[in-house]
Amino acid sequence: MEPVICLLEQATQFGSNRLPGIVVKPEPLDQLVPSGWDAPLVVTGDVFNLPSVRLLIQQAYRNPAPLLVFPPFPLVELTEVLVTPAPVSIISHAANELVLEEKELWLKPEQDKLRLYSTAAINTPLQTGVMATAHGKPVIWRYQPTRAATAVVLISVQLMLVTARSDPLDREALSQALLAWAWGQVKPTRQSLELTTEDGMVTKVDPGLLRAIVIGLHLRPDLTAQTLPAWLATRLFVRSSANDTEAAMAHLQQQQALDSQGQPVARKITHLIDEWQLHAWVREARQNEAGNE
Repeated sequence: MEPVICLLEQATQFGSNRLPGIVVKPEPLDQLVPSGWDAPLVVTGDVFNLPSVRLLIQQAYRNPAPLLVFPPFPLVELTEVLVTPAPVSIISHAANELVLEEKELWLKPEQDKLRLYSTAAINTPLQTGVMATAHGKPVIWRYQPTRAATAVVLISVQLMLVTARSDPLDREALSQALLAWAWGQVKPTRQSLELTTEDGMVTKVDPGLLRAIVIGLHLRPDLTAQTLPAWLATRLFVRSSANDTEAAMAHLQQQQALDSQGQPVARKITHLIDEWQLHAWVREARQNEAGNE
């Protein structure tokens, strides 16, 4: 199986074969939001304590590869972060047996029960997306806000913990089955855009950075190629170089979203916000904008 991605900030938690048989490749959070990832991304529930978690979740829903969240989890309410229509929270729930509800995860035909330890469960009335239960409570649950969205999967069963309460063969087999399922969900990735400059040079433009800049110009039309990188870093947690920013803005100018003076054309920028479904990102950036004033 090909390597999956983990957060550089959580690399030690996924080291030492914590997910048996799975190779992980660390990447920094500020490069994944909002550029995205083209392989399954594995994180631990500690991610829900990060200030940029909402942006990560929004990126996950529109990303080509799914996001899988492993223990430990804080015992918190996740409804607002996941933007679900009904309450979702993590609760204490000890169990030593797991029942697979998702047949794609069955290790052998008709084998739906595994000896695996869990200390928490997902508490929600939403039954769609339940992939595994323990004593009647979901311990693997996926959520997609729309049919076209990519899944965020919450996994409260202890797959990264070596314990006598879990069968090591079941632990390894389910870890690999989950990641195999995740790879099966990966959609074709979008390619970098190419910009041809006046002197004939071809420059690649990152679509994620392009979207971040459109959000910035929508909220702050006064931003320039010089002031955008700092704004993006503090409001959207996106790092970009001056050269990358200038290339993205040149692309927007070619698309007539900027005028000949480099000023945003409000009607065009609003159209891109609608076309790329960036409204949730705009709300989040606006909140961060208010918090930094």
